[in-house]
Amino acid sequence: MMEDRYLMNQGKEQIYGTQIYIPKGESKGFVYPIQDPENVNKRRKEAGYKETVEEYAKRFNITYSVVKLNEVPK
Repeated sequence: MMEDRYLMNQGKEQIYGTQIYIPKGESKGFVYPIQDPENVNKRRKEAGYKETVEEYAKRFNITYSVVKLNEVPK
């Protein structure tokens, strides 16, 4: 989680999909962009996370979808 937070704060894609981004003035967010999103759940499992990125997002009332860095509001 710390690595993902660091990458997000650097404006880079996260690795495990642990960071939720809520744009200013919005009430709902999204999972911040992820490196190689097709394999994120494999990486999560290898790192010991018990749930997929989709399950994790649901805890925040978010439906996970792939977001690219250039789609993140500034």
